Amino acid sequence: MTPLLPLQIQVDSEDTVLFTVCTYINKIAAGGPGSGVGDTQPALDKLSPLVRCPHLSQLRLSAALLSDDNSMLLLRELQPQLKRLQLLKSSCSIDVDLGCEDIEKHVPNVPASWLLPVRDIQPTSSAQLDWEVDVAAIRQAAQDSASQKRTTILMSPTSCLLGGLTWGMDLRCDWQASKQGSKIGVFVHARNLPAGSLCRCTYSLEIVDIQAGCTPGSRFFNNNPWGYFNFFRVGFMSGVFDEAAWIEKGLPTSGSIKLRLTVSNVAE
Repeated sequence: MTPLLPLQIQVDSEDTVLFTVCTYINKIAAGGPGSGVGDTQPALDKLSPLVRCPHLSQLRLSAALLSDDNSMLLLRELQPQLKRLQLLKSSCSIDVDLGCEDIEKHVPNVPASWLLPVRDIQPTSSAQLDWEVDVAAIRQAAQDSASQKRTTILMSPTSCLLGGLTWGMDLRCDWQASKQGSKIGVFVHARNLPAGSLCRCTYSLEIVDIQAGCTPGSRFFNNNPWGYFNFFRVGFMSGVFDEAAWIEKGLPTSGSIKLRLTVSNVAE
């Protein structure tokens, strides 16, 4: 029998614990290896009591209560306790940690894990994602954007995890009819942010080994990507890929370009 989870998992917060377990449950629901499709109850029974919900962030706790997203499937049977927990936390100073006596007194019938202290983990202050993008793929996306008069998008195949959220990038050739051309931009996604939620983070985007990128900034993210329509600063390109403008900015015309996203200070 395949174990439910590895024996050791590196996590930076209780939010990441919840994310990891929810990801596993959702894979079972989708018919993961060795699992019947939708046969999640055994795993739910084992794993949902293990999340130390009093140590979730306000963002993740609110999402567990308000979102209809399947990512919250794990805590669905704990809704009454979560509502009492949220009320209790909102009535306390943000600088005060709830003790097990407070929880036992005001939130009845909680799993034993809710009475445990914060996990002995090393918080991670930042996460980094590198993406090697083939210049040929960028060239083709630019040509497709011009010929089809639409925005074409390349998505980073991987993401990084911070604050219980997965962070990724996309590169898009954004067609604008008024200019009869497209700009090449790079954008950041908080890919599993619950619908209707907001989070704040500090982030930067850069081109590795080339002195180019964006000024690090802090902003709120919702379910929409945020970024720079003219990230490479080559302006509008009409027709085919503008190789001369590309070279002028010191960008390679073959091989690949490495983009780097750094995310830190994730907060609700």
